[in-house]
Amino acid sequence: MTLRHELHPEHIYRVLEQTLIPPTTVRELDPDVIESAVTRLNSTTGSPSESYLVNSEFTSADLKRLPSPEEAKTLRNYFYSTAVEGYEKSLGTRWARSWEPDELVAQLLSPAWNNPVVAQGLYGVDLLALVDKQLWRQIPSKPGALFERNVGSEFVREVARIMPEPAPDFTAGSLLLLVGSHVRMQFTHGIQAARGMMQSAGMVIGALTNQAIALNMQPVIISHFNNSSMNRLVDADGVDRAVVAVFAAKPLAQLHQEASSCEGTDHD
Repeated sequence: MTLRHELHPEHIYRVLEQTLIPPTTVRELDPDVIESAVTRLNSTTGSPSESYLVNSEFTSADLKRLPSPEEAKTLRNYFYSTAVEGYEKSLGTRWARSWEPDELVAQLLSPAWNNPVVAQGLYGVDLLALVDKQLWRQIPSKPGALFERNVGSEFVREVARIMPEPAPDFTAGSLLLLVGSHVRMQFTHGIQAARGMMQSAGMVIGALTNQAIALNMQPVIISHFNNSSMNRLVDADGVDRAVVAVFAAKPLAQLHQEASSCEGTDHD
């Protein structure tokens, strides 16, 4: 029998004295996103994103379980009809509001009732608008919204605090939050509900971006933030409903004025 090489006492001492579990500040234990992408082939488990792609693949059996086009239409129409019915019954109360044509936020939101693609996208996501310390949920195909919840005076700053630095200035202009409805998408998309939810968000964000540009506003789209904290701000549980993006828009004239003020301050 071959005996392994015996370790020198000094070597054993060094092993015992070193830190056996390095701190998380060691780069190898806490790689950033870029390094993780570069070295991803070294991983035996893969990332959660890769796992989702694999686990949400449709099989032939999965495709047979999906609703028929007529069933999917019925599911969507039920959501649209009940949303509109609730809105129309609430008009004249404090629970519903009709957007005024001269409101800037109404002009920004107008694709929700003028663009059929956006109205369809609002099946997969709820579009919340911040107005006077209140969040209002836009109704598909209607120039109005239903009351969602009150927020504190620090809501805008709280949104900024849970984003990577430097966070945009949300204290002026319009602030919208897209809250994905995973539970609704499950009825029509099955195991690809999250994928369908993100596609809906993309359709809505694309139209909002075009509308902001047409209104001479600068759009800002943010999808990187502390998800748990952001969900708590809007009372979303992170599963059935979860914030997928924040959309902000500020008039370009206001941005130019702010830039001029900064330049004047620098000269002083």
